[in-house]
Amino acid sequence: MPLQKKPERKIKKSKFSPSSIEDFFKKRPLVILGAGSTLRGDDGWAFYLLSALKKSIPEGVHLFWGESAPESFLSPILRLNPEAVLICDAGDIPGSSGNWEFFDPEELPDEPLFSHRFPLKLLAEEVKKGSSAQVKFLLLKPAGIEFSLELSPQVRRAIPKIVSFLREILLQK
Repeated sequence: MPLQKKPERKIKKSKFSPSSIEDFFKKRPLVILGAGSTLRGDDGWAFYLLSALKKSIPEGVHLFWGESAPESFLSPILRLNPEAVLICDAGDIPGSSGNWEFFDPEELPDEPLFSHRFPLKLLAEEVKKGSSAQVKFLLLKPAGIEFSLELSPQVRRAIPKIVSFLREILLQK
């Protein structure tokens, strides 16, 4: 079953600039929080991203798999006193399935994304209240989020590209 479009949740093209991405990833401690459900096909893409990243991450980068309740990790994240938090999730962003973009929290809708009851935008606000962290989102457009243990071919192809991009930018001095 294809992804059911919900126009009120459609996210517009990001205004995130390449220079701000580089600056963001230089911050330490940096937390990368994955959100989604591996039982809902492409919604769980961030689990595979974090699994690949954990093989070689620089000092000061911390990975958390939040599943469909990433807000449960708010306290452990705040204890790290991060300078930056990247929240990775599926989202109805412009482009075709497998497209991925960085967003500022202000660019996201107030409603929860796909598998979350707690809006991730609100989670970003709570992180900002409890720390001096800059918060960004990395969203990937899913092909489907119905019950499935498999990722779509488009998302399977996108994940290595995202891993490569993140490894390169995380290892820059």
